[in-house]
Amino acid sequence: MDKLAVTPRFRGVPIFLNGQRIIVPSLSMGQVRQNQELIEAKPPEGEPLVDHAKRMQPVILAAINRNYPDVTADDLDEWLDLNTYPEVYLAMRGASGLKVVGPGE
Repeated sequence: MDKLAVTPRFRGVPIFLNGQRIIVPSLSMGQVRQNQELIEAKPPEGEPLVDHAKRMQPVILAAINRNYPDVTADDLDEWLDLNTYPEVYLAMRGASGLKVVGPGE
């Protein structure tokens, strides 16, 4: 079964991932509370993208799971790369109404 071949339940930002167009929705209020520390943490200055992706993967997975509940962390490890990670991360933040800030802001 294709884990992304479901009708999304929540509106969000369209992204092309794993050969398909998916909708990355906002985080639920419960997910925001559960992940508040990660969401509010300012990235360390000069943090490599790979480290940022690893740190934020649980939050991205939580958002994606709202529309695609069968997607796993292992799936994201396979599907995300240095080109798609920033796009998915920004889509998740934007769909959730979270302002993206730079280090020290």
